[in-house]
Amino acid sequence: MASPLPVLLLLPLAALALYCSSVCGEEFEGQGVTQGFQCFDNNLIYNGCESAYRLNPSGNLNVPLQATNLFCNGPCLIETQLLLNCLDHAFDNFLFYNKATVLAVQNALRAGCSYSTQRGNFNPGYFMQGEISKGHTLQKWVTLYYVLFLIGCCFIL
Repeated sequence: MASPLPVLLLLPLAALALYCSSVCGEEFEGQGVTQGFQCFDNNLIYNGCESAYRLNPSGNLNVPLQATNLFCNGPCLIETQLLLNCLDHAFDNFLFYNKATVLAVQNALRAGCSYSTQRGNFNPGYFMQGEISKGHTLQKWVTLYYVLFLIGCCFIL
């Protein structure tokens, strides 16, 4: 009968590999931040929309009610959608300073340019529904199970 000890040693190594892969992936996070800010400064994205109506890193679309038709029927809507696509490709879960996600701003754009009672309302705060990812919790669980496993091994040996 084979000893369960080699199998027991493989589990912590697998947990350590998962932990290291998530830590090593964070080394290049600054690169994503740089790419995200390049989206805002990209002259190929924003070139026809007035700067007063542009989406900024704070997550605000400062479009007055009187300018809704100009925003929705002109280049601003398309250029803002291009900016959101750029941010979505640069980050998995980009958050603006006001904690709005790309999805919340996209929903605000749809509502603000719709022909409903929400027309002219470009506030992403009305569309934030807790869509923030909880992917980082896996690393915490792996670490917890690894520590519990090591404690269990100490009692066995």
